[in-house]
Amino acid sequence: MEFIALLLFVFWLFTTALRFNMLASQGHFTYTQIFMGSARWYQSPRMIILIIALALLVYFGTLHVIYLAGAITAGLMLLLFGRNLLHHWGNQTITLINCVVCVLVLGGALVMLRRL
Repeated sequence: MEFIALLLFVFWLFTTALRFNMLASQGHFTYTQIFMGSARWYQSPRMIILIIALALLVYFGTLHVIYLAGAITAGLMLLLFGRNLLHHWGNQTITLINCVVCVLVLGGALVMLRRL
C-alpha cells in the first residue's frame, strides 16, 4: 500500500507541476488556480488524488518515506517558484514567501531524514 500511495503522490506532483508550467508561462495566474483548480476542492480530481495519497501515505508509510516525499515535493516546488521569481511571473511577494517556506520545509525534512 505504501507503494500505491507513493505512486498516487508522484502522479499528483507530476500533474501539479505540468499545470504549474502551463499557467505560469502565461504570466497572470494565482497559486490557488494552480494547486486547487477552478472547481471546489471536493470536485477536483487532483485534490481527491492528493487526499487519498496522503491518507494512504500517513497510514501505511514509514517516517522515512513521508519525510522523503516532503523533501522531494519542497525541492521541486522550490525550483518552480524560483523560476517564477527569476522570470517575474505572478505576484513576486507571494512567490518569494513560497520560496522561503519551501527552503524551510526542505531543510526540516532533510534534518529529520538524517536523524532517522
